[in-house]
Amino acid sequence: MAKRGARGMYRKQLTLKFFPGGMTLREKSVLFEYSNLYEKASFSDDKRLIRRKKRMSDDMRTPFERDRHRIIFSDAFRAYRGKTQVFSLSNYLLSDRMVHVNYVAQVSRMIAKALDLNVDLTEAIAYGHDLGHPPFGHDGEYILSEICQHYGIGHFHHNVHGVRVVDEIERNGEGLNLTFAVRDGIASHDGEVHNMKLEPEWEKTDEDLENYLSSKVNGEAVQTFPATLEGCVVRIADTVAYIGSDIEDAIKLGIIKRKELPRNLVEILGNTNGKIIETIVKDIVRTSYHQPFVSFSKEISDAVLELKKWNYENIYLRWQTRNDEISMRLRKEKEKIRTGLWRIFEEMLFDLETGRKESPVYKFFMKMSRDYREKYGDKKAVVVRDFIASLTDAEAQRLIAESSVPRSIFDFVKSF
Repeated sequence: MAKRGARGMYRKQLTLKFFPGGMTLREKSVLFEYSNLYEKASFSDDKRLIRRKKRMSDDMRTPFERDRHRIIFSDAFRAYRGKTQVFSLSNYLLSDRMVHVNYVAQVSRMIAKALDLNVDLTEAIAYGHDLGHPPFGHDGEYILSEICQHYGIGHFHHNVHGVRVVDEIERNGEGLNLTFAVRDGIASHDGEVHNMKLEPEWEKTDEDLENYLSSKVNGEAVQTFPATLEGCVVRIADTVAYIGSDIEDAIKLGIIKRKELPRNLVEILGNTNGKIIETIVKDIVRTSYHQPFVSFSKEISDAVLELKKWNYENIYLRWQTRNDEISMRLRKEKEKIRTGLWRIFEEMLFDLETGRKESPVYKFFMKMSRDYREKYGDKKAVVVRDFIASLTDAEAQRLIAESSVPRSIFDFVKSF
């Protein structure tokens, strides 16, 4: 009790020292929001947006600030730096998941600040939007989804798994206890369909979010939009961040040359990542300022869509058909990833079913909370999926390599 009283006394002194009249730092932040943000922005005292599974209080930070801090101190966030963005090659000059997430966060922050939206919420969603990505980039996601379907546990989607990470996997199964607005932003950031305009689903509920997540796991072709303007900003910034970055990576790998970029699109958007980002961000701000939506102009929207199609055909597909050295290497790496992920999934599942205590998946399971172990103890394929999705590229490569080397029969017997 004495310790709690001392902390309370310090907090009171801090409050009186900096904010005469008894205003806390959190209350000061909320006051700033009401004085400066657009009326349709997300406010830190909006009970619909800040609700959590477990009640929390904090006099120093707003709920969205707290969520941002919880995300950037999470294990899944640290794993970003070891996960591939697009190309599964070890090269520090190429964009990894950490680079991409930081691009998205900075682009999102620029847009949110210019539109008078809640920057804390925007950054929390941006930093958390890819927490559910498995190793080996997009290839890893597609292959892991194939494996999950084979074992009858549904489809794997990184945005859906991202919510699972923050709800049920982080902190050894306790979860991060994030607000509805941030969880929704993580789930809703993934927009494969190009949208010129994003307007929030203002009345979205927890039930709506859970129904969307379940439908995606079941393989249904459903779409959802974020519940907030800040979530819309992150979703559109995700496109802005990767469309030019993927071009730069493809040029470094020799898949394309800068002079191959369509001249009509270069004239509108630019021919470097920096220029493309600048052009699109300015357009979004001009089009969306103090509007109940986040949008491109018609001209920029058409150009972005055309460039996305060009990227798909000339970057993501070209290396699958060409016979130059880099394309053949990329195809070979993809096949290694497929074979390797299937192998370690089968091996980890066997280890879990037979209770091999030395196995990393067994250790992963045993360190989880009692609730997690009781809920998934008889759903071992789900546990293996959670484990593999949490791995970095290097960790997965090590397990694949180990599974390819025969163990001594004596070591094998001793492990049981």
